[in-house]
Amino acid sequence: KDKKDKKDKKAKKEMEKERPIEGPAVPPELKKAKKGPDGKVIEFKTDQVFKDSRRPFGLELDGALVVDLADRGSAALEQGVEIGWSVLQVNSKPVPQDDEKVAATMLRQAEEAMVDKKTKVEVIFQTSEPKHWKEAHKKLSRGGGGGGSNWKRPETPAAPSS
Repeated sequence: KDKKDKKDKKAKKEMEKERPIEGPAVPPELKKAKKGPDGKVIEFKTDQVFKDSRRPFGLELDGALVVDLADRGSAALEQGVEIGWSVLQVNSKPVPQDDEKVAATMLRQAEEAMVDKKTKVEVIFQTSEPKHWKEAHKKLSRGGGGGGSNWKRPETPAAPSS
């Protein structure tokens, strides 16, 4: 029996090495963000919150999409965040992609906690267009959908002669 228990423990350890144990289900794009070329981890560490509470770290968001950056005093600008990136995670918590208020609130709360507790905030950004955008663009550029290059002006009937 002891040999069997040792063998089972060894097999379990081997499986854990091959497949690390993760917490609750994490969407694939979030798992990929830290490793892949489409994601970038930015660590913010400042001693004050951004002056405009609607623009955490100086970011203006539409959903989780960065649409503008403050010119002065922006931690985001200093860290190299770019317009067009999308916020995927704040301190390991997934950020909703469609609700501007939730994403901005999560970032602002993290920003305030960072100042109060003198810690850092880790934000993972998707730095390239999502796969479905790339596929749609490819189809449109080939003329394969949405009326791109396949569209032709209808012929106009000749005016009746009098």
